[in-house]
Amino acid sequence: MGRLPRLSLHGVAESLLLALCLSLTDAYADLEVVVEPNPARASAGEEVRLSVRLVNTGSEKRVVPLPGDGSAWGWRTPRTGWSIISKLEPNIPHPEATPKRSDRRLCGNLNPYTVDDYVVIPPGGSVALSSSYLWGPTIEEPGEYVLRFYYEHVPELLDDRWLSRDNGVLDPLRLQSTAFQAISSDVHVVVSEREERPKRCARGPRRTKCAIVSVLSDGS
Repeated sequence: MGRLPRLSLHGVAESLLLALCLSLTDAYADLEVVVEPNPARASAGEEVRLSVRLVNTGSEKRVVPLPGDGSAWGWRTPRTGWSIISKLEPNIPHPEATPKRSDRRLCGNLNPYTVDDYVVIPPGGSVALSSSYLWGPTIEEPGEYVLRFYYEHVPELLDDRWLSRDNGVLDPLRLQSTAFQAISSDVHVVVSEREERPKRCARGPRRTKCAIVSVLSDGS
């Protein structure tokens, strides 16, 4: 009779932890990202005006962080970002990782977390994400594009030494949330050429001041 394999308590613990993490991550699969309007229109070189909502399609409440100072650069949870692909390049896939606005930021200071930086979404409820921290995409070239918005909660960033001066106000978020990522469905955007013309030019004693207005060319 052969020897029975020895069970490693360390291995069992790892397996249980992995199963728990997977079950928690699956639980947050009922959070969806909705971007509107879709389709959208914009003028070349100007921000695409889009609103983003996080929707709880499940049967239990979800505690989630809200985008804030540093989210678009990946320095704060949730990490947020936009993927932009031209329809002229349909074979290019959207990335799996949350895109960063850039790797550099002019200001290295971040606002610490507060009680206003997370929200509880009831079953069937939703929350609108503030456009102040979403940094809507700006597309320079006219054409048709497909966008996706990324929302990623990284619990480890709650304990960042620069951001965690919350005196316990984030404990509900720490206790009830887990790492997860939500990506919107494709958002179709048509970018038109920007037409500029001078308007109400006033001549001063030393220089001419002209107000330039941008007119969105809609093809009509």
